[in-house]
Amino acid sequence: MNDVISVAFEGDVAEALLYVSYNWNNPSLGDFTSWNITFNNNVIAPIASYKDQGNLGNYGKYDYGLVVYNVTGLVVNGDNALSINRTPKNVAIYPASLLVLTNNESSLVQKTVYILEEVDLLS
Repeated sequence: MNDVISVAFEGDVAEALLYVSYNWNNPSLGDFTSWNITFNNNVIAPIASYKDQGNLGNYGKYDYGLVVYNVTGLVVNGDNALSINRTPKNVAIYPASLLVLTNNESSLVQKTVYILEEVDLLS
C-alpha cells in the first residue's frame, strides 16, 4: 500500500499521530510488528496498540485492532507519503487516519486539531 496524505495546517506541529486499524490477522503468521511501515520515507515503529480477538468459530483464530505511530517530527505541510508492506498477506488494513495538533500563537485559535482520513485503500 502506497498512499499520499495531503494536509494543510497553520502553526507549529505539537504532535502528529498516525492510526492504522487492521483485521483478519493470523497471529501464527506474525503480528503488526512484522509490517514494514514508512512515513515520508522514514521507517516508523508503533508507540501503542490495541488487539482483540473474535470468539465465534473460526473467527477466534484471527486478531483485529489498532496501531498508533508518532510521526510528529516527520509530518510536513503538504503531501505526506505512507507506505505499508504487509508480511502476513491475509491481514486487511483499513484507511489510516492522521491526527495533527498544532500551536498557533498568532491566531485567536491557538490550538488546532486536524483529523485526516483521506487514505482510501480497499484491500
